[in-house]
Amino acid sequence: MTLIAAWSLVLIAVPLDYQYYQDGILGKPPELFPLLPAAVLGYFLFMDIERRGITEINKWVAVVLVVFVVEQLTMVLSAELFDFAFQLAHVLQILSVLLIVKLGASLIREDEWMRSRS
Repeated sequence: MTLIAAWSLVLIAVPLDYQYYQDGILGKPPELFPLLPAAVLGYFLFMDIERRGITEINKWVAVVLVVFVVEQLTMVLSAELFDFAFQLAHVLQILSVLLIVKLGASLIREDEWMRSRS
């Protein structure tokens, strides 16, 4: 939680340049910054999988994480506003949010199952 709060403060304090770079390979390099917390989350997720094995929640978190990383990498490739990469990244973002809702439903279902067993 502290890491997320610290990263949020960095993003608030450091203004990001949302200029498009049409000459380079990466159209929006600042869009790579959100991948750092995703990498940290992925590390902790896979440490948890190694320790406890694969659970349904771990599977959904992994799927959400993969979709998020692909979405961010697609956004980085966007060279101008409303191009194909831009549109695809936003479709992936919507998919990611829907998967997070599914993850929440899985958490609620698992919690109810654990309560019914005790």
